[in-house]
Amino acid sequence: MANQLNGGGVFLNLEVVASATRERHAEFLAAIGRTADDPEDRLAGVEEQLGWMRDAGMANVDCLWRWWGFALLAGEVE
Repeated sequence: MANQLNGGGVFLNLEVVASATRERHAEFLAAIGRTADDPEDRLAGVEEQLGWMRDAGMANVDCLWRWWGFALLAGEVE
């Protein structure tokens, strides 16, 4: 992924992420007015997704913001 961006660039991804517990996930679904997950969403934890970004060549990856099942993930291209 990183080779698709210019050096010095920043990649930002607002993503659906897995909740830490079943209870938190139920609260998240209720907060967004759903009773079930969208079958197209692949729910993975924040740390797992940050790992994918590192594996793709990103540096300085971090979760900048999180609200239940949504997270803003960022990485830099060197």
